[in-house]
Amino acid sequence: MQSKTIKQIIICFVIFVGVGVLALFAKSYFFEEEKNFSSDVVIKEKYEYNEFQLANVTNEIIIRRYFVDFKDKLLNHTEEAYSLLDNETKKEYPTYNDFKNYISNNINDLRFADIMKYDVQKKGSTTHYVVIDQFDNKYTFMSKAVLLYTVNIGLYNENSSIFE
Repeated sequence: MQSKTIKQIIICFVIFVGVGVLALFAKSYFFEEEKNFSSDVVIKEKYEYNEFQLANVTNEIIIRRYFVDFKDKLLNHTEEAYSLLDNETKKEYPTYNDFKNYISNNINDLRFADIMKYDVQKKGSTTHYVVIDQFDNKYTFMSKAVLLYTVNIGLYNENSSIFE
């Protein structure tokens, strides 16, 4: 009779330990991570590294981002840069080779270009970010959404409006 009681105690202990381990696993699985099964994204909520931090994004930050992005594409990914040109600029450079020749002829200006002046104008649902570099090149970034833009390239004339 006593050995039967010891076996029951051992079985109860094993079950108790198993339930405890299962509870710890379930806690870490369900409470430390929230799984988004539709996109397989795991969001860890308990860590400060993954908290949202709101940032005030100014026009100057947006303009610098567009300018640096386009300049990188001009120097390193010319096909991508060509695809960003608006229809007006593509009339000046109807083929990709014409555009590559423009880049080759102006490589030093493009490499060292930096923003000297900028202006912003809202036209309907499109925001126009106009940038003038130190070589009087004019870049007009026409944006309908963040990082979704086309570019118009031209020369800036001191006697004309910045938006002409």
